[in-house]
Amino acid sequence: MAISVPIKTHEDDLFSGQSERVSVMNPCHDPAGKGCKSTDAVEIHAHDSGVLSGYCWSCLSWYSPQEVDNIVGVTDGVLSPEMISQDLPERYVQDRLKQAKLFPIMEPWRGISTRTMRYSGTRMRGSPYFGTLEAVLFEYYSREGIDEEDDTFIESVLSGYKVRILPKQMFVIGGTRGSKLYLQRQAEALPNKGYLIVTEGEPDCLTVLETLRMKTGKWCRVVSLPTGGSIQGIINNLEFVESHSKVLFWGDNDEVGLKCIESMKELLGDKLIPITSKSGKDANDSLLKGGGVDEVYDTLKGALTR
Repeated sequence: MAISVPIKTHEDDLFSGQSERVSVMNPCHDPAGKGCKSTDAVEIHAHDSGVLSGYCWSCLSWYSPQEVDNIVGVTDGVLSPEMISQDLPERYVQDRLKQAKLFPIMEPWRGISTRTMRYSGTRMRGSPYFGTLEAVLFEYYSREGIDEEDDTFIESVLSGYKVRILPKQMFVIGGTRGSKLYLQRQAEALPNKGYLIVTEGEPDCLTVLETLRMKTGKWCRVVSLPTGGSIQGIINNLEFVESHSKVLFWGDNDEVGLKCIESMKELLGDKLIPITSKSGKDANDSLLKGGGVDEVYDTLKGALTR
């Protein structure tokens, strides 16, 4: 069955939610004008918002929904049935993860230091310093557990990267559905001091992490929802979240963020302490557009004393 994806034009809504890789091994039509002649390096992704995007692993270029239509087999945002990849070989996914992990951790980004980027495993394509930054990659790990068929232990492994093509287009290498929360793996290695800070996005998570390290000299338990506006990541990792007596949630100052707070209240009850930004719509805005590290830290301290 073909996948119908009506094109939307509002960029903020265009790539909201998760994406699913639906087709691989497609030829590149060189959307960035880099002279790419690859015949099999383009992936096509279907987003929850109802659009297609693409990415070429040879020239590292992003395809907008309109540019995806240049790929043979795509017409008016509809994939032909023979293009749809039903089951991706595990080796294909692992090769892409290995390739992503080779991207360097280069320089500070959005007020976040190289040290914090390294701690979080964040990768970059291009350079912020030279104005050539193309993408930032955030790593996600699978949840450990017991295989019910043979009672063997399943270890947590790198399962995917959420790729942010700047300014704000998203797709996923591997998978983040059903994964740990962003930076939960690092948080679990730290002592439980009774509180957990949850943000609605990865840059906000890194902002809070950076601020607390600068002010306290220590890493703290800070995680992010894999998909902003959805608490499914909390539900999937509820045992970890509920092991804390307080859960501070710093969401966005918008309608989606407010709805997310209401859903979190229903799930966590009195454990939940909502945080509201004093400047801008989120924690990273407070850092960059407000009072900087001091404002972020004061906001966190105020929430912890409630």
